[in-house]
Amino acid sequence: MMKIIAKILSLCLLVSAAFFYSSCGSKNHDTDSPEKVQLSKLSKTWTLTSAKLDDVDRTSDFSGLALTVSGTYSKDGDTYTYSFTGHRPQPSPWPASGTWKFGANPATDLIRLDDTPALALTYTVTDNSLEIKFNYPTSAAGFAGGRVEQVSGNWDFVFSK
Repeated sequence: MMKIIAKILSLCLLVSAAFFYSSCGSKNHDTDSPEKVQLSKLSKTWTLTSAKLDDVDRTSDFSGLALTVSGTYSKDGDTYTYSFTGHRPQPSPWPASGTWKFGANPATDLIRLDDTPALALTYTVTDNSLEIKFNYPTSAAGFAGGRVEQVSGNWDFVFSK
């Protein structure tokens, strides 16, 4: 009887060891890149809830503004697109549409490519909100004379889903 119990225990020990070792080891987990994760969060249409220039409310200048971010992820670091519908003041710190890419930290940095020079933006995104901040320089191309002063400075745009 003791021999049978010892054999059963030995068999249970071997089976347990086999299960343990089969669950260990390298597994190829396909985790999404930070860019792909963030692009998924950003790619939708966002409705403006507030706009500030140097902490002064400018939301009324952008009535009915909606931002659409789109693109298909590529691990080669492709560029993506954005476009606006609704009212944008003239001059505006935003072109009607353009291209962008991720910056050094994909979780917080974007680069708007259609500006001269390219414009760095920081952002925070959740499932329901998007905040984009940037400093529009007084040396930005495209505005004659003092008109750039109407858009230069620290912008803070908040959008909701």
